[in-house]
Amino acid sequence: IITIDDIFLAYPIDKRVLEMIRLLREAGHPAVLGVATETDAPDKNNVALLNDLVKSGWEIATHTDTHANLGRLEEASLKMVYSEVTVSMDKIEKATGVRPITLVLPEGNMVNNVDTIQEAGIYWIVGISDGVTYDSRDPIHYVGREGPYKNAGRTFRLMQERFRF
Repeated sequence: IITIDDIFLAYPIDKRVLEMIRLLREAGHPAVLGVATETDAPDKNNVALLNDLVKSGWEIATHTDTHANLGRLEEASLKMVYSEVTVSMDKIEKATGVRPITLVLPEGNMVNNVDTIQEAGIYWIVGISDGVTYDSRDPIHYVGREGPYKNAGRTFRLMQERFRF
């Protein structure tokens, strides 16, 4: 699973992220984009790109509404965690027509009570540590990941090397 996060629905996408998207598309590899929603006024170019990516098999995941660290937010309120996730899911669904089923954790921090996230309708959680997938009988699957390297081209080549047969 290739994930790219820190896409903000309301703000122009960084040119380096656009380069990664272009390289993946040229290679025919779909990915998962973690999108933070933050405002009620999405960037029209972002919405057009996300819709085009969805049509070509990419997944748009929630990265929460305000990019909040959910582990810290949980300490204050489970309702706030639920709201961060569901508000973002609502905005992404409104923009793309597809409701997210994946949460890419801001700052990679997981919550202790996954029931709150499960109630939101999330099936996959992508974090930073461990690279572990929990028991497939669990209602939510957690997967770890590795971060980017010096540039999009190098990151892409390193990822390709992992999947050679």
